[in-house]
Amino acid sequence: MVKNGGAPKGPTQEGKRVLPVPQRRYKETLIQCGVGTASQESRVERDWVKKANEAIGGEDAIRRARKLPSGSIVLTFKNQEEKEKWEGDPKLLEAFGEGARRQAREYIVLAFDI
Repeated sequence: MVKNGGAPKGPTQEGKRVLPVPQRRYKETLIQCGVGTASQESRVERDWVKKANEAIGGEDAIRRARKLPSGSIVLTFKNQEEKEKWEGDPKLLEAFGEGARRQAREYIVLAFDI
């Protein structure tokens, strides 16, 4: 939003304002959990991170895990290269229960006055 006739903040492209994608989005992947045990339901963030890192070989590739209200888990990798290396590995999905799968991110785009 431009106030008092000032220029829009952020990068522009052909006179239009373009909002950059946050860097963390390049390091995150979304996992939909499969059928699990009761102990999986009560896990905390550090338990998910530990279990996921063990599943891919004990490396420190995964830094953070966040459980969403939907039951899915957002994993944050150390960097984009680690994400690309491990997100498609079936061993990673095994840590989240039978039938776990990687979910594509969805973004809502609102367009006004087109």
